[in-house]
This record gives sequence, C-alpha cells and structure tokens, in this order.
Amino acid sequence: MNKIDKHSQLPFFKRTWEQGAPAVLLFGTSWSGTSNMVCRILRAMEQKYYKTVLFYYVDMEEMPSLTNHFGIQTIPTILSIKNRKVYPIAQGLTPAQQIERELINLFSFIKNNNTPLSQQGNVRV
Repeated sequence: MNKIDKHSQLPFFKRTWEQGAPAVLLFGTSWSGTSNMVCRILRAMEQKYYKTVLFYYVDMEEMPSLTNHFGIQTIPTILSIKNRKVYPIAQGLTPAQQIERELINLFSFIKNNNTPLSQQGNVRV
C-alpha cells in the first residue's frame, strides 16, 4: 500500500484527480491497533485488486492537512475515489467482507479483476 506523505501528495492528486485513477484511501495512525488491523485487510485486497485500483495509506498525524481536507474524524476511515468523487466506505473496525462488498459495489469493474489501470480511460500507469 502506498503511503501518502508530503513528497507523494502531489503525485497522488495527479493520478486520482487529474488522470481519474480509482483509489482506496485508509486514514489511520501507527499507534492505533484498529488502524493496523484494517491496514492488513486492505493489503490483502490490494493483492487481489492491484491491477484495477490504487491503494493508499495516510497517517493522520503526519498529514493533518490531507486529513482535514477530507474531513476525517474517526480512526480508521476508508474512503474511495472514483471518477474524481469521494465515497465513504467504512469507519472503525469493519469486517473484510463488508469492505470488499462496498468496493465491489463502487468499483463494479473489480468483480472480474480484468480492467487494468492502463485501460481505464485516460489513466496513465
């Protein structure tokens, strides 16, 4: 999972907003056991869907401006970006099946895991 920090923030916005790449963002902290558990869930999903969706981790303490930009108040929070719009997926400890169901509903193309990022419109990889 890619970590967004002050150096990678601009490339993240270019890929998701300018190029329209679909993405999943996990907002958490290193000291939160719940964040760490959800991070493991998303890493497993990333292994399954890495060709179709970008996965990012945002440490809320290291990136308060990004945390505030998205209005995050709960640790952890999962958001998705699709077609330059933000969608809430889950807050707090959420079962893997529920997270995956939400992602499949939002990103219908991941059901078959056959639409690589390079073939999704103007998205550059």
